[in-house]
Amino acid sequence: MRRLEDPTWGLKCNHHGIAYQELLLVFSFMNMMDKKCPFYLATELKSAKGFDDIVLQRKQNEAVVHKFVQAKHKQDGAEKISVGSLLTKSGEFNLSKYFIAYLKIKNSGEFESEIKDFIIATNIDFDFADLTQHEVRKLRMMLSGKNKGKEISVIRVDTQDEFLDIGDSARYGINDSDGSIAQYLKQNMDFIKRKVGREVSDKEIEGFLNELTFAVNLPNEDQLKELFKGKINNRLVKKFRYVGDTEIFCNDLLKKISDWVKDVKGSFFSHKEGEELFEKVEHWASTLGEIEQGVKEGNERASRIEEKVDEIVRREKTSTDNQRAQEPIWFNMMEPVASFTGRSSELKALHDALRKSTGRQAIISQAATISGLGGIGKSEVARKYAYSYEEYYDGNAIWINAESFEYMKNSFLRLAEDKRVGISHKDRHGNDKTIEAIVEEIYAFFARRRRKSLFIFDNAEEYKDIRRFLPSSLPLGCKKPYILITSRNKNWRIAESEGEIKTIQLGVFKETEAVKFIKRALNIRDNLQDEEIRKLTQELQYFPLALGQAVAYINEKNIVLSYRGKEKIGINDYLKKYRLAAK
Repeated sequence: MRRLEDPTWGLKCNHHGIAYQELLLVFSFMNMMDKKCPFYLATELKSAKGFDDIVLQRKQNEAVVHKFVQAKHKQDGAEKISVGSLLTKSGEFNLSKYFIAYLKIKNSGEFESEIKDFIIATNIDFDFADLTQHEVRKLRMMLSGKNKGKEISVIRVDTQDEFLDIGDSARYGINDSDGSIAQYLKQNMDFIKRKVGREVSDKEIEGFLNELTFAVNLPNEDQLKELFKGKINNRLVKKFRYVGDTEIFCNDLLKKISDWVKDVKGSFFSHKEGEELFEKVEHWASTLGEIEQGVKEGNERASRIEEKVDEIVRREKTSTDNQRAQEPIWFNMMEPVASFTGRSSELKALHDALRKSTGRQAIISQAATISGLGGIGKSEVARKYAYSYEEYYDGNAIWINAESFEYMKNSFLRLAEDKRVGISHKDRHGNDKTIEAIVEEIYAFFARRRRKSLFIFDNAEEYKDIRRFLPSSLPLGCKKPYILITSRNKNWRIAESEGEIKTIQLGVFKETEAVKFIKRALNIRDNLQDEEIRKLTQELQYFPLALGQAVAYINEKNIVLSYRGKEKIGINDYLKKYRLAAK
């Protein structure tokens, strides 16, 4: 691979943007270094201006390819990328500006190989028109201004690209199936041609829209620093069995890396140069004397070392557990009844509510409640959801009886004892752990496996009752649990800082659902009894529990009558008996 040199590089005035750019560069470098394949990285390369925050050069299938990244960090994480952001000549995300940068890079002659991707990386999300998770999603239409009435769609890009595989980010490309974005660029072609100094073809517009990707919902600067510290801490523990104060060491390492990045700006550096840097700065922690030098700036070194030893033990135990039990954990789950019918809209609404990310860092950011009267079928819907959507949770579903504190405590204790989880009720001194400690260890067990999980709290009363059994903290970068609650209570309000719980209200069956339920439960395959069935469902007001009791009575009665050689009862017989009892 040819190494490109450029002695000049552009200065950036946005301080927090520079720090974010450096952190993304280092994270990308570490991700690529873990793959143990040759590569070059550069930052603020003049010939890549406009996509110059990170430039990757590597071999792929015997060809040399380049990827270009422009980082956009927003202090206000609630800000969104709107239609107006993309269709303006002055905004940070405007497509005209990036099209011009794309054309200049393509025409520079500096990159004698395939140019693969152009990525805009940011910690904010798109301003979607709705919360429904589809492959193709529309941005919210502008209601005023120059771009009033204009629409833009983006398409989800599923990728295992290790280059920017950080946190829970998502990739989107521009979906220009209707040609509106291409038309927008053509309308601004006079401006674009002045900038690039030549004519621009339709094929180049098409190429730009195909190669442009947005990496959104990346961690913000503070979160990225914490992820970096966690990654470095793991390296030190694995490489040196380092058990000192990593906070001091990581801060020092961040400064050294920042100084180094400033030195290499404007030119490519190789994976070998990066590895040499890490070997040099990690040597600071490779001897006991240097470890003590860093640790003594903190307080109570002995207790900190003890805590780190405990952490190492826990990590080693977790590693052993993960190797021993990688199969899905299906705990305390009952299959939904064979006669389960309907509820398709409620199941979809529940899935959308659970899978919607709030974009906040609260632990309870992926939670929903099924609310309704007793006997309405909340538990059955929860079971049906778990079975129907198990692949979205890596096959991990945990059923917690939430009727009382004791029931919840018992559920978590039994889960801890499960051989696939293997969490002891005793601490290393032989004392009983608190239930809170066991609960946290269980959530951490699933989180560290980097696998999704669904915890179902059945028949809960109020948030304050289950709060002690919800996760209070998790390691950064780990998979958060999804929380599903069934309850008669429909008012699940919690503090804004703790997250949000969405409520799906469950009502009685629709008439068609009730009829289908009766026919399936009684194994009726023709339409000869439909009128009787409708009368029964109307009499019982389409209430799931009452309908379930009716078919259970008819089935059980007919088993006894059949055994005795007597004539079976029908739906009309049950209706007569029911009406007589109701008088």
